[in-house]
Amino acid sequence: DDAPATPLEQTQLAPAPLAPTGLELKSAVQVASFAQAANATALRDRLVGDGYTAFLSTVKRDGQTVTRVAVGPFIDRADAAAEKSELDGRYDVQAAIVRFTY
Repeated sequence: DDAPATPLEQTQLAPAPLAPTGLELKSAVQVASFAQAANATALRDRLVGDGYTAFLSTVKRDGQTVTRVAVGPFIDRADAAAEKSELDGRYDVQAAIVRFTY
């Protein structure tokens, strides 16, 4: 079983710094992370099919590659928070707002 990561396993970052324009730098909503890339791809495809802009990223954790599924990016952190709330309810997850990196 490759269940989504618990909230403690997800990385939550401090509020994003402000860009020179006064807008926050981009954020994303991390929906889940998986040890099996195929499970992450399936969730990403489901999110895209439901109309979200979803993407994958990978990270090494304890010597293992983990694939993260996120939605975004968002310039305004308030928009990311609203999307997080919607995703939490719609998909029964506890998503996290993270800093978006390319």
